[in-house]
Amino acid sequence: PWNRFATVVLNYSLSDLRLHRVASSQAQTMAELLETVTARGCRRLGLVISPRQDARVRRLWTTGYFGFFGQHPDLKALPIFWGETEAAFGTRDDAGFLRWFRRHRVETLVTLSREWLDVL
Repeated sequence: PWNRFATVVLNYSLSDLRLHRVASSQAQTMAELLETVTARGCRRLGLVISPRQDARVRRLWTTGYFGFFGQHPDLKALPIFWGETEAAFGTRDDAGFLRWFRRHRVETLVTLSREWLDVL
């Protein structure tokens, strides 16, 4: 029925429909962010993201994260902290987050959820 309409899907949330699509480039956004902070001298970059947030955009956030480090062998990618902040998807693991943050001596925190800043 869609062929009778002018349709465009924004982002990736309706992935089962074969329609024209417009989306941000999360991988490019991540790479540009990491380029900027490393140019300012930051070296220990920690990514906190929920599996749901990354899956919603076909894992493009983490693709950009690991792609950046693949292009910069002088830098080491820290392990990602996979955490939920919304109660509907699980409880926030504050203790686990703090252990991860301290163990990896994160200098720059990259996250889509401001709530993690409240834990520090």
